[in-house]
Amino acid sequence: MNWKSWITAAIGAWFVAAPWALGVPRSPQLAWTSVVFGLLQVIVSAWAAIAPRVPSWRMWQYWVVLLTGLWFLIEPFLSTYEVPQYWGTAGPALLTIALAVWSLMEHTGWRPSERGRPGA
Repeated sequence: MNWKSWITAAIGAWFVAAPWALGVPRSPQLAWTSVVFGLLQVIVSAWAAIAPRVPSWRMWQYWVVLLTGLWFLIEPFLSTYEVPQYWGTAGPALLTIALAVWSLMEHTGWRPSERGRPGA
């Protein structure tokens, strides 16, 4: 079981509820995109958490989660969010992006400390 995937699944559930919890501008299109992308993040993250440990197979799931995190970072700029509403969306989006990048780094074997060392 991958704890990072469960956290991104929980964040996806937050994104599903966020339009109503934060009282974002009454735009049905933005509310629906938040629900659709949030559900996508929940499903893909939960799938990555319970899937067999086949790294090459799971890579696409981390990429999908990374893209949903990027979407939720951009989404507030498509409407008129107030500062608390922006951070209520952007904060979890940044956490989603960080966890997805971390998971991708683990599954590719890349470590930042390996770069630039002699013999690496």
